[in-house]
Amino acid sequence: MRRIKAFIAYADEDSDVGENIKKCLERCYGIIAFFSPEDTWTSEDFEEKIYEELPTSDLFIPLISTHFHKSIYANQEVGMALAYKRSIFPVSLDGKKPEGFISKKQAYPLFKKNYDPPFQAATAIYLALLNSKKYRELRAFTKNSLVHALCTSNDFYDSIKIISMMIRIKDFNRTQLTKIVHSIKNERCVRDCSSLPSLKKHLLNTYGIQT
Repeated sequence: MRRIKAFIAYADEDSDVGENIKKCLERCYGIIAFFSPEDTWTSEDFEEKIYEELPTSDLFIPLISTHFHKSIYANQEVGMALAYKRSIFPVSLDGKKPEGFISKKQAYPLFKKNYDPPFQAATAIYLALLNSKKYRELRAFTKNSLVHALCTSNDFYDSIKIISMMIRIKDFNRTQLTKIVHSIKNERCVRDCSSLPSLKKHLLNTYGIQT
């Protein structure tokens, strides 16, 4: 199943935050998140990898900060995202606002969040993809991503987060539902998860599926 691909742009000084957001996007929401230099192999040319990944991404996530505005590479990546007409979801790390050609875009205020900010940012990104009209064409892939996260979860805490989002969705297709049911029966971190009863109830009440 095709999943959402995201490109995270950041300044080197903000790499720790970016890496944590990437992990939350991948583990809790099944989004394929490119985050260099972690995802840039030493044998590959850094710039070539950027040119390869950014145009094929569904979503461009710039981590706005004082450092970001001073980063030559980060600002060039913004220009590329605009040129390739990528959807853009800015995240503000320290209260700084997007500048230049993305100055009119409202940034998600990560700096105001006290509890697990990277996860809250990842959740805001996922909810935007799921519910915003401007991402309507990506909705099916957004749901595919969440199903993938459930099917590959190897952590009970991650499974709880995945299920809490999954029970909000009332229009999974047949293929997605088949994979969800398979994970309930076969994946330990789903089968033995404390939130499983709520998922089973959702499947029964919404889709008439008894598990």
